[in-house]
Amino acid sequence: MTIASGEAKAEVAARISDLLDEWGGIHGGGEPATWGDVRSQLNAALVFNSIEDIGAAESGLRARERINALIVATPAQRRLLLDFADDYGLVIGPDGRSGAVGEIVTSQRASGATYFDADGLMQVAGNNVLRLDHDPVTGEALGALIEEQRTNFLLHSEAFENTAWRKVGVTFSASGVPAPDGSNAMKMHERTGTGLSRLDQGGTVTEGVTYTVSGFVRAGERNHIELRTGSWSSSGRILVDLTSGVVTPISSPEAYSIIPVYGGWYRISLTATAASSGSVTQLWVAHITDEHGNTTYSGDGTSGLYVWGAQVEQGAYPTSYIPTQGSQVTRAADQVRLATSAFPFNSSEVTIFAEFATNRPPEAYATSNDRAGVWGLLGSDNTIELRYQTQLQLEGRRDGGSFVNRNLGAQPPAGTFEKVAVALANDQSRVCRNGVLMPPADNPVNLADIHTLFVGNTAIASGGARVLKGPLKRLACYPRAMSDAELQALMS
Repeated sequence: MTIASGEAKAEVAARISDLLDEWGGIHGGGEPATWGDVRSQLNAALVFNSIEDIGAAESGLRARERINALIVATPAQRRLLLDFADDYGLVIGPDGRSGAVGEIVTSQRASGATYFDADGLMQVAGNNVLRLDHDPVTGEALGALIEEQRTNFLLHSEAFENTAWRKVGVTFSASGVPAPDGSNAMKMHERTGTGLSRLDQGGTVTEGVTYTVSGFVRAGERNHIELRTGSWSSSGRILVDLTSGVVTPISSPEAYSIIPVYGGWYRISLTATAASSGSVTQLWVAHITDEHGNTTYSGDGTSGLYVWGAQVEQGAYPTSYIPTQGSQVTRAADQVRLATSAFPFNSSEVTIFAEFATNRPPEAYATSNDRAGVWGLLGSDNTIELRYQTQLQLEGRRDGGSFVNRNLGAQPPAGTFEKVAVALANDQSRVCRNGVLMPPADNPVNLADIHTLFVGNTAIASGGARVLKGPLKRLACYPRAMSDAELQALMS
């Protein structure tokens, strides 16, 4: 309600105080001591809304007109904005505030975890600290990296001179070449004479379980390396050209990848399923090869290449590197959430926008029922969530009833960013995916029962198994159901 002419001074002061509270994230907060302070804070909000500001000598009538215009504009501007790419969070509404995203959300992870900073160097985030990840080559901000729990089964993942590693024909030396984290990488030298130049470490596997083997490698005098699993899987073997970045599968691995990293490094991986259970002498194996891919060749004892950050984890795709020393290390799952009481949330209608990618390939769901959650709303008897299975899906239920699932189309290749806006009202959803509007469909949910917004996670099984498994650039929540045109505008 706007301020009327002749309204009591105390009432006007209370109304302006409430207004400034909603816009605290824009004007910077703080208790104004003078009319000049009030005017300064109001002007910050007026400028944000493209409304003419209040001049120092402005008449009371003109000031009231501008304030009323801001009062009228405020409901449509209420929102929660989590811009992980720019590390900026904003709440417009009661208790309006802004700051780093970590100051707005609750982030939990019961371990450290790695990510790349804007300079392309790998860093370690401490317990419960959001990982704001970057492309290690371009420095592009990718957003919050939200991953499931994984364990690196290898010991001394960087210290290849340690006796945990078996060395056949190879030796190691400190190289002076920076590793992906800026430390001193080890150089792997080939043998003298004809034979194998191999590095491996044993471990334990379980029949029918899928594992991903990975490591960071860089060309030296030699520029070909073979990564393989050993005898526990006949399909785990790839040859990598470290000059061209080309991977040649040798024995049809279930999946493989090569990702460039700053400074000429690559992270290479392959995925295979164990054919039997028990201890194996070769859980992770790497051969230096000649230019033709031969593992047996004549070496000079000096030439070689660089290896760092070896990892074996259970799962159908590689996740962020987990450094180890004398024991296996587990990276806990990332969990990010926010109580709906902490931002403007409407009990009858809402719009949620997200820009995100998952590193989980679509086929992972078919083999392991592996969901990847974008966001979820949770209540006592109501849920609704946006997630990947093999398709992007919107699923929810109302008041403990049956789940209603809406398919929104196939998942794109792993690592592909999408923009999706969902408007919920009257037990229906309207969706805009990457600029394409979809017709309304039934998605019953009682929003009045919702108490928690899960970010990069589903509302069901929200303990970490169904997290996004990739980067979340932005998420915004608006306490109203936007029009189709507004949903499309969010895509820009």
